[in-house]
Amino acid sequence: MRSWLTWLIASGVGALAILGTVDALREAPSRSESEPGLRTPDLAPSPTPAARANERPPPCTKGQLALRVENLNGTPALELVHVSGEECRTPRLRIRVDLLDRAGRALERREHGLTVRQTVGIQSAFGPTTLAPHVALSAPFSFDYVCGAQRPVWAVAEAGPYSGKGRLPHGYPACVDDLGP
Repeated sequence: MRSWLTWLIASGVGALAILGTVDALREAPSRSESEPGLRTPDLAPSPTPAARANERPPPCTKGQLALRVENLNGTPALELVHVSGEECRTPRLRIRVDLLDRAGRALERREHGLTVRQTVGIQSAFGPTTLAPHVALSAPFSFDYVCGAQRPVWAVAEAGPYSGKGRLPHGYPACVDDLGP
């Protein structure tokens, strides 16, 4: 009889301990509330891929994207890079690239008949798209300049509200004798 009574008392104490622990966990503040910088995982189910496909991400804000002039294996390129925040969408962003000399002065560029010291070939715009975090859109470009004129060293670019400046690949391209018609 004694062993049966001991077993019953031990079981009751164990059950009370388990219920007390569960109750304490329910009432305890989450770790994110009690310790700054820590976050408890969100236990809500994530949307299915089909549900996400029907949602449109919000428009990108200026702080979410950056425009950079990069050297892609010896070829100059613009990169529109998603640098912070969640997935977002961009409208069509017109592209403009200007070349600068070593001192940072704009190179002479006169169109329609007069002297053209340099030309830049690039697509006209980044198309509308959705960018996920840490994803970049690339737009390689080319340029030519007249022999004897200042060699382009820097590129300054704009794509919509974003702007960037970067050094052009050294030795790209060789100069040409005539850029005229």
